[in-house]
Amino acid sequence: MAQRRRDTAVDFDVVVVGAGFSGLYLLHRLRQLGWSAQVIEAAGDVGGTWYWNRYPGARCDIPSTDYSYSFDPELEKAWTWSEKYATQPEILRYALFVAERYDLRRDMVFNTHVDAAQWDQVTARWHLRTDTDQQLSCRFLVMASGCLSLPKAPDIQGAERFKGEVYFTSRWPQQGVDFTGKRVAVIGNGPVAAERRALLDADRAAYRQAGRWSRAGVPIEPTQIYGRYSTPELRRERFEAAWQTGELILMLSVFADQMLFAAASGTVAGMVREKIRGQVHEPETAALLCPTDHAFGTKRPCLNCGYFASFNRPNVRLVDLKRRAIQTITETGITLADVDWVGNCLDRLRANGFTTIEPTAAAEAGWMTPVNDCGVDAYRQACDDVVTAGDLGFKRSGPNACGATTGWCTSCSPSSRWRWT
Repeated sequence: MAQRRRDTAVDFDVVVVGAGFSGLYLLHRLRQLGWSAQVIEAAGDVGGTWYWNRYPGARCDIPSTDYSYSFDPELEKAWTWSEKYATQPEILRYALFVAERYDLRRDMVFNTHVDAAQWDQVTARWHLRTDTDQQLSCRFLVMASGCLSLPKAPDIQGAERFKGEVYFTSRWPQQGVDFTGKRVAVIGNGPVAAERRALLDADRAAYRQAGRWSRAGVPIEPTQIYGRYSTPELRRERFEAAWQTGELILMLSVFADQMLFAAASGTVAGMVREKIRGQVHEPETAALLCPTDHAFGTKRPCLNCGYFASFNRPNVRLVDLKRRAIQTITETGITLADVDWVGNCLDRLRANGFTTIEPTAAAEAGWMTPVNDCGVDAYRQACDDVVTAGDLGFKRSGPNACGATTGWCTSCSPSSRWRWT
């Protein structure tokens, strides 16, 4: 859109910063109330966090029927969600649909940051300056930028050294990322539950009113069943019913006392761990996925959506950063606090009187195949096997010693063997 004149301030009743879901609705409401308003947005269009977070798998975590506007019954008739938990592309399309339907863009400025905001006590007005040097004045300044508007850079030593491609979920490229040649798992979550949609269709006003006065914004019937006093059979029955819905809110409301008493929360958490152990074949991986250091629900859990079963895939491996923290990022990869192979190698050289080490030509050529073809776990096993085999494939020398162990790894499979030359 055309930029306004920059030499004089443009006056509004209200300036709204942010064109996410809050900013969109607020502009619509301000118009209804007769206020003059301007929305300033840093992105190239509406959507807020759903404009920026375009990484594969991004989706909302409450039922789509409740992740939508309720101010206009006709809007709800005009839009039908395709999934129970809508994905980022669909949510962004919804935001664009709303902006178009109510002609909101004519009062918005995109690709613009607010650099300064100063309150004038005498005139009781805000004076704003943008990064395009636009001057604005307003009676009310509303920050609808949200709690997810500022990306967090990785606080990891050496992050700036990495020479490969780096992508952040909070600023995913709009054109997407080419994963050609890479193995990617896509986990779906099914359509919107027919029962929930039926409740909305049957009495929209009552459904939305119940949502407004519910603790989580999703209409549910509060239970009076206490986990501490229920029989094991009733506990299991209520848990299974909630688990099968795959809805976080229902899982947080299995019992009336589960968010207040550790015993009730522990009952639900224990049954969730059973589900995880039943779906994940490798016991150690299952144990890492089982929540033990926080009360159930204080961190958002993955429920009945196929997530845990994905760890049974041969190309998926879980790294527990609590036990093996990231130590640094190098030019070509990540070094974990316990993956100090090079340091240990140098220590062995010193202990054995060597001062130089280099791979043999044959080992270097042969090594590239497993490096290119295998995952982290197989790579790690190969590194450990090199050490076990006496620094296999390396020539070592020093003033008091010399030696070489020639060979290379021919496979990364569990049945891999060393080829000796």
